[in-house]
Amino acid sequence: LARYARLPAGAQALLRLVAVVPGRTERWLVDDLLQPHLDDLEAALASGLLQADAATLLYRHELGRVAVESSLSPPQTQALHRQLLAALQPELRATPAARLTHHALQAQDPAAITRWAPAAAEEATARGAHREARAHWRAALRHGQPAAAAQQRQWLEAFLATAVFTGR
Repeated sequence: LARYARLPAGAQALLRLVAVVPGRTERWLVDDLLQPHLDDLEAALASGLLQADAATLLYRHELGRVAVESSLSPPQTQALHRQLLAALQPELRATPAARLTHHALQAQDPAAITRWAPAAAEEATARGAHREARAHWRAALRHGQPAAAAQQRQWLEAFLATAVFTGR
């Protein structure tokens, strides 16, 4: 955090955005949301917190990412996830439902959770990732807004099936 605090405001904004994305952050996404000045990108890289390849940005160490992410206020975090959710909408990009669900949950967007969590659960089930599917169904049930009782029953049955399959 001391390295982060010494950086110019633009570099700090870049580090905040990359911190709320688990793993690698695509350069096009950073460019779309921030239009960072080259000096800010270079400062973030020179700080030793961030590294880059031709297409992505990544924290050098996960502890650095977590430190910056945990220093953000809840409204800052929520706003960043809302921006990311809007930029990653599948009408514009081929974004996995699990990634959209992650940002929807962090943005506390019930409509997006309702849309993406069941799709993420079905994708996870198709891959044989039943614990992940169970987590997505749980998120849909806790934070989503099923359109009708029939849809809620379907979600509960799917959650139950993954729970049974995973021994929970």
